[in-house]
Amino acid sequence: MERTLKTLSKSILVAIVFTVIGFQAMAQENLLGKVTYQKKEVFEIKGLEDLPENMKTMMPTDRKTNHELLFSNEASLYQNAKNVDNDVNISQDMGGGNEVQIQIKEPESYLYFNYEKKEIVEETEFMSRRFLITTPTDTVKWQIVGNQKEIAGYKCIEAKLVGSDEGLKAWFAPEIPVSTGPDNYTGLPGLILGLSTEKGDLVIEATSIEMGNIDPKEIKKPKKGKKVSHTEFAKIRAEKMKEMEEATGGHMMIIQIDE
Repeated sequence: MERTLKTLSKSILVAIVFTVIGFQAMAQENLLGKVTYQKKEVFEIKGLEDLPENMKTMMPTDRKTNHELLFSNEASLYQNAKNVDNDVNISQDMGGGNEVQIQIKEPESYLYFNYEKKEIVEETEFMSRRFLITTPTDTVKWQIVGNQKEIAGYKCIEAKLVGSDEGLKAWFAPEIPVSTGPDNYTGLPGLILGLSTEKGDLVIEATSIEMGNIDPKEIKKPKKGKKVSHTEFAKIRAEKMKEMEEATGGHMMIIQIDE
């Protein structure tokens, strides 16, 4: 009986070693690909109490946008999907020469992630100005849960973001061994193909994956814009939006959706 147990343990050890070696061999392949994601956000607009009912019904409660992730063995680039209009434009004639217009504009944005440096460099547009924001990624902690499901033809494993107030969970595909994903989310042993909060007010999921059919030169680090921290950028945005409201005498409603 003792010999059997020892033999079994050795067999398991050998199987694990072969699995790890196999994963490392996959990681060394010349991986190139593009993932297309659909992102859905549910939001609540506050301060509508004094508006007429017909205006309240115009207000959007969610939006869907399309994005793409280009990835290689060394880096990835997350950006708005090309040839797709992500903006929301709603207008309605209220009578008496009055018209209500609602616009939600998706800013032009690029998130470049260097796996080795463990930092994301984001180039984003705001009020016709461009900014560069650098974010470290080595502070992100995940807990792998182990539940499985299929996304875009790939088997994915569930993980939860440690310390997330929103109960954020991710689904990553070990079959594609690159530690990147949509938005600012990285750090798992496989490409993140799905993200969602516990309430469902944010859902990002891959709709298609193309392997090998991209030019690696497209995955380039953004360089345009003023270098600022996240805190500085948030302050600039708040100040500019306040200026816009004051310039219109308080007659402009600004809808701000925070990522």
